[in-house]
Amino acid sequence: DWHQATQEVTIDQMASETLPEAHLVLKLGSPLLMVNGKQERMDTIPIVKNQRTLVPIRFISEYLGAEVKWWQDSKTVHVFTKGQSEEEQQKIIDEVAEQLKPQPPVPKPSGKIPGTPFYQATPEQIQQCKNAPLPVYASDKVFDKMSVSGREAAYDMWSYRFNRLPYDFITDKTLVYMSGMGGTYFRGYMDLKDGAGTRMVDVIFGDSQATIINVYDRSQSQWISW
Repeated sequence: DWHQATQEVTIDQMASETLPEAHLVLKLGSPLLMVNGKQERMDTIPIVKNQRTLVPIRFISEYLGAEVKWWQDSKTVHVFTKGQSEEEQQKIIDEVAEQLKPQPPVPKPSGKIPGTPFYQATPEQIQQCKNAPLPVYASDKVFDKMSVSGREAAYDMWSYRFNRLPYDFITDKTLVYMSGMGGTYFRGYMDLKDGAGTRMVDVIFGDSQATIINVYDRSQSQWISW
């Protein structure tokens, strides 16, 4: 929880079979950390970046009873609950490394799909999008598991918003899924003109904005309003 008045973050964890009960308090800009009432010192500090509070993942995870590993090959941090075997941990590390492998070049779109504001993905691109990981909040209405009429309705409902995107969107009408909270996500490829090239993204629209999300790390690539 974030406490604006004191500029503090509190983290409470209930005891479980693999993790201890813990109460942590961190103060923005301070290396001091309170762990179950005892003061500890970190070698870094909590900060605010892009309107989000960032806390040191290794210190927090270890004080909560987890194990933190840095994997150089994929340059990723992995947080494991205690009790996972080396084999289980390695399987997760390998799966993440596979997901983070550079994607094959995406060909430039040749033309927009008639009657739509977006470009047609190739069969290979469509399959890559369907094979890519889904967020934990995705519902069971995903891609081919969603009815044709449901997919068509989703695109018809938001098609006028696609015209407001400042980038070409390469997709297919099968690449739509619903979140458990009712949000509609459109998956495809987009070049955000930031030097990183074309990447696989999920796009969700609101009444006056669009959020573009990197598929593989779920980071918010861009937020666009109009």
